[in-house]
Amino acid sequence: MKYSVGTPPSEVFGIVDTGSDLIWSQCKPCNGCYAQRPPLFDPKNSSAYQDLSCGTTPFTSLPSDSCNKAKVCTYSYLYGDDSFTKGFLATDTVTLDLAFGGYVQFPMVVIGCENKNAGIFSEDTSGIVGLGPGPLSLVSQLESAVSRKFSCCLVPFRGGNFACKINFGSSVVVSGSGAVTTPLDDNHDENYYVTLKGLSVGTTDFLPAI
Repeated sequence: MKYSVGTPPSEVFGIVDTGSDLIWSQCKPCNGCYAQRPPLFDPKNSSAYQDLSCGTTPFTSLPSDSCNKAKVCTYSYLYGDDSFTKGFLATDTVTLDLAFGGYVQFPMVVIGCENKNAGIFSEDTSGIVGLGPGPLSLVSQLESAVSRKFSCCLVPFRGGNFACKINFGSSVVVSGSGAVTTPLDDNHDENYYVTLKGLSVGTTDFLPAI
């Protein structure tokens, strides 16, 4: 996903992850980072960048957090495949492109400015954009503008160079002939869940356990 961070905006590419919340990008200086093709984000170039102090609400929302000597919030975020990211928690302006031209800016978005990681990350990206239901995800932080709604049309994983547009807000509603919906299970706040009665591909039915 392409977006921008900072004032003036610096272009960033993040892996979209609906199973996590934190929005983070590798930042300068980054001695413990993977090699990425896009330029590293330099927080010193952003007039809107602000480190978060320990004890703030975003700080206490992290599953693993600590303070450094300057009382700045640091984090360590672990993923299901044992990949991890470490860095500083901060706020900055996030800019998203509009589908029909132009852009929209969101100030004071909580982001992770990462300086150490390990695991499997793509060199074509700078980090991860968490779209989970937790308080630090992009859709949760932009709730007043997008109502925590997003959609993405899945494209073939292999066999071509396909682009997928992510829609936020009122434009995500899928309608028309053949469109069906199912409600999310609201009893969970860490991941998205739906209740399934069965699965089928074409005319072939599969057991619910699959």
